Amino acid sequence: DNSGNIGFVLSGSGGRGGFRWNSSNNNVEILREDGTVEISSAYNGGTTFAAGATFAGAVTSSLLLVEGVSNYQGIEIKGSGASRPQLKFRNVNQGTLGQIYGTEGNALVIATGTGGTTAITVDSSQNVTLANGVVLDSSSDTLSRYDEGEATIYMYTNNGNKDNAAWTN
Repeated sequence: DNSGNIGFVLSGSGGRGGFRWNSSNNNVEILREDGTVEISSAYNGGTTFAAGATFAGAVTSSLLLVEGVSNYQGIEIKGSGASRPQLKFRNVNQGTLGQIYGTEGNALVIATGTGGTTAITVDSSQNVTLANGVVLDSSSDTLSRYDEGEATIYMYTNNGNKDNAAWTN
């Protein structure tokens, strides 16, 4: 073309598109029928899509960075039907290390280990269920609460006996 770009145009009965090297920025570009850029592969790395991208298989990368987002924007994991979409943590040696997923009842579950054992569940009313209770660090043995006032906390010993615990503010 007249701007020094080099490429070719594909055309047929269904429309036309193109592929070019852009001399102004050294990007390789795939063009829409109207000549605007649909996909741009940068000379120094990175690919830009004019609209959303859909991939048929897994996308492999050592880093997923989402930047410049506004409030309540970012990554969305969207399941199909009544599925349980999840964010899974894995490595090569141990396999699944943990996962976070949503349920059909609008709960959020944090699971651990290769078997996906539920550790924490936050239900739709924001009630929190811990699978094995709260374990206090032996160096501090401190349990605190945020709001003010009197409270009774029951502590259970290993043999199942219930003891009143002293609460101090």
